This record gives sequence, C-alpha cells and structure tokens, in this order.
Amino acid sequence: MTLGMKIMLMLVMMTTLFAIQFGVNHVDAKCMLDKDWPEKPCIDTAPPLPLSKSEWKDLWSKYHTFKGAEWMDQQKSELDQQIMSGNLKEWIESGSSTQNFTNYNVWFYYYVNGQVLAPDGYELEEPIRDAGFLSPLQQFRSGISIDKIQCKEELVLVTKHDGSPACVKPETKTKLIERGWAIFGQLEEKEAINLIKKQYSQFQDFPSNGLPPKIILTEKSNNGWYVTFETQGSGIPIIEAKCFLVDNSKTVIQIGEYKPKIGDVKIDISIKTCS
Repeated sequence: MTLGMKIMLMLVMMTTLFAIQFGVNHVDAKCMLDKDWPEKPCIDTAPPLPLSKSEWKDLWSKYHTFKGAEWMDQQKSELDQQIMSGNLKEWIESGSSTQNFTNYNVWFYYYVNGQVLAPDGYELEEPIRDAGFLSPLQQFRSGISIDKIQCKEELVLVTKHDGSPACVKPETKTKLIERGWAIFGQLEEKEAINLIKKQYSQFQDFPSNGLPPKIILTEKSNNGWYVTFETQGSGIPIIEAKCFLVDNSKTVIQIGEYKPKIGDVKIDISIKTCS
C-alpha cells in the first residue's frame, strides 16, 4: 500500500470516527456512508465534541444491538485471530475503499468495551477537562438536574435525544436541534422573563420597590417556566397580575389575568392559573 493510500484510509477512518460521535441518525453530503451500518449515527459539526471512552461505549452499544449478540461473538473470534497474526491494523482498514466498515465497527466496539487494544494511530485520547470542572455528563450522573448543569462560559447547554446533557457553542445548538441530535434545552428563568418583557413592553419596569410595588413570581415546570407579573397594593393586596408560561421552545403563552372584584382581597394567586 502506498503512503498516499495509507493517508487516505486514515482520513476516511478519522472522518467516520468523528462523524458518529453525536448520536444522530442523519446523513447528508458531509456524512460518511457505511454499508455495514446504514443507520450509523452521524452529524457534520466541526470540530467534533470531545468524548470520553465511556461515552463512546454508550454510543457504540447501538451497533451490538443492531448486529445481534451471536453475530458479534463470531466476529470477535475473527478479530482475535487477526490480533494474534499481527494483522489487526490491515484488517481494520480493509473495506474502507468500498465504504464497508464492518471490521472497523467490530474492533471499535470491543475496543471501547476494554476487550482489545488499539493499533498505532487508533488510540482514543480522553478529553481534557478543566481542573475542578465536571463535564455535563459527569454532573448529570452525580445527581445534578439538567436545568442546574453548568457549562464553561463560552458554551451553552443542550439536551441530547437520549436525555443526557452536553455543552456546545451557541451557533452549534440550533443546528443540532434542527437535525434531531438535540432537543430544546432547559430554559433558564432569566431568559423566560426576558422573553416576556420583549413581547410585553409594560413589564419593562418589573420588578420595582416603588409605589405600587411590582414583583415577578416564577415556578419551574417540566417544559419551561411559569412567570407572573404582579402589581401589589395596600388596601387591596393584589391590584393586578398577568400570568404566563414560557416553554423550552421559547414560546410565550399568556395563561390568564387577575383583577380583583369588589370585596376580593386575595394576598396570593396561583401562578399556574392566575386565579
């Protein structure tokens, strides 16, 4: 094999390796077709997000399910033979010219599961984490709810289709959602309030300690935030209130409006019903 051919094969392998890491069943001109695994997860973001070996393991479990345990066991025997004969790298690279990555897929599954080693040039490097800063998945597995997960300053949170979190660049978030890899992330309280203020200019001066006092009440929901803008009085505890739901798709829905009737002296109302 010529040096040029080897370089081309390595590029094909690396393209495939990076392309599958996001778990999206999406194929376009930038995705590498795989005849062995037509539904191989693929997305064309660049650069790819760094994944740990355990995260790769989770993604590649789909391949084992797709091919079946009996078939995988048979391929493992062939893989072991190639390792003993010293032909592992050549075996992995065979088929790439016809876009059939069977051998590579089998090897990578057992590699990320810790059952075989990697030939030179195929080792995975653990992503570098900031000291003292857990990855989104580590935070999630430690029991932190998705809406409380923190990203580094230049990144924003998204929720993958399987419910796990990831931190990406803002310009990448929309693209991931459009292509089905990510769902709408958990909306932050401050963003929900600002979205309402953007549509309803009369709430620009909320909250306020002036007279009459104006307060903002919020409550987290499963798909967004309930927000109430309340104007308070003295003789009449609540002068007026308007209630909203802002869902994770950033849609503002007005739930209702409260204005006291004669003799009505409520000191609080339901943020979910405005009554």
